[in-house]
Amino acid sequence: ALSGQAISFLRRDIRAVSVQDADVIFLYTFPHIMEYLEPKFDRELRPGTVVISHAFGFPGRQPTEVVTLGSGFNKKRLLRYEW
Repeated sequence: ALSGQAISFLRRDIRAVSVQDADVIFLYTFPHIMEYLEPKFDRELRPGTVVISHAFGFPGRQPTEVVTLGSGFNKKRLLRYEW
């Protein structure tokens, strides 16, 4: 539940902005960007920050949860990570 919390949705180039104040990050990006973001997140994210990725994982981390949506050709994965 998010009652009483201020929520901001930002659409930015994640390579160019600080993510140190983020509580949750949703990524809809390409696999090669995940390799770049992993060390950036290690430097900037606070412990407990949740990162949800559409389809692609981080090369050096195991997701804490994987959710599969749809089936067949329309099958999609959401990967949840906790820093």
